[in-house]
Amino acid sequence: MDKNLELVEALRAIAEEKNMTIASLATSWVLSRGNDIIPLVGARRLTQFQDDHCAWLTTYGI
Repeated sequence: MDKNLELVEALRAIAEEKNMTIASLATSWVLSRGNDIIPLVGARRLTQFQDDHCAWLTTYGI
């Protein structure tokens, strides 16, 4: 468990550098894997949708 928490903190630092959430960073990473890979994301709240939208904008520079 401690090792996982260390990994999350490393991801948090990267996300903060890019002014993103960890979820948005993860979605951006999946998007960067190729044009034949599409992340399936869901959102229950508007803020979650905004995170996903941010990931698309960051990845594709739209």
